[in-house]
Amino acid sequence: MPALFAVAFLMGCGKEPVYEISAGTESAFVQERDSSSQETEDIRETQAAEPYYVYVCGAVGAPGVYRLAPGTRVYEAVAEAGGFAENADREWLNQAEQVTDGQKLYIYSEEETRQMEESGQTAGMAGTQNGGSGQEQAKVNLNTADRELLMTLPGIGEAKADAILQYRTEKGPFSAIEDILQVSGIKDAVFSKIKDQITV
Repeated sequence: MPALFAVAFLMGCGKEPVYEISAGTESAFVQERDSSSQETEDIRETQAAEPYYVYVCGAVGAPGVYRLAPGTRVYEAVAEAGGFAENADREWLNQAEQVTDGQKLYIYSEEETRQMEESGQTAGMAGTQNGGSGQEQAKVNLNTADRELLMTLPGIGEAKADAILQYRTEKGPFSAIEDILQVSGIKDAVFSKIKDQITV
C-alpha cells in the first residue's frame, strides 16, 4: 500500500484505539492545514484593510465624499455617487482604473471634453488627483471650466474658484495662464502649484 494512504489501526487491550499515520500521509495533512491557515489569514487581512475615502464630483448624480473598499474601480465609485449624469462623457476616463485613498475624481461633461479635444488634449484618467495612474492628466481650461472643475486644482477652494469666475465675467477670458495672478487671492505660491495643470 502506498505510504500516502498507509494508516495502521492498533488496539491495545482495555485501551482506547491508537491511530498511527505514516510520514507521507502526515505530510499531506500538514500541507492541507498550512494552506487552510494561509487562506484564513488572507481573509483576515482583507477584512482589516482600511477603507478609502474618495471625492467624486463633476457630471455625476450625487457628488460627495464616499467610503470605498480598497480595489474599488472608477466605474464602481461613479455608481456610488449616483451614476453618470446625462451630460457626462463616459469615454474620457478609464472606468477600469482603481481609485486611491484621498483621490478627487472629477467626471467631465461632453461639452468640457469637446473643448479639451479642440485644444489637442487626449483622453485618459482625466480629472483625478493622487491617482498614480501614469496617464496624462487633462489640463483645466481657465476660460471654460466651471466652479467644480476649478476646485480640482491644488490650492483652489470655493473662494478662489468663485474669484476666477468673477474675474472672467468682469474682465473677459484669460489670454495667458499668468493672468490668473491678477485674480484676488491667487499668489505666486498657488500659481506654482497649478501652472502645469492649467491652460487657456
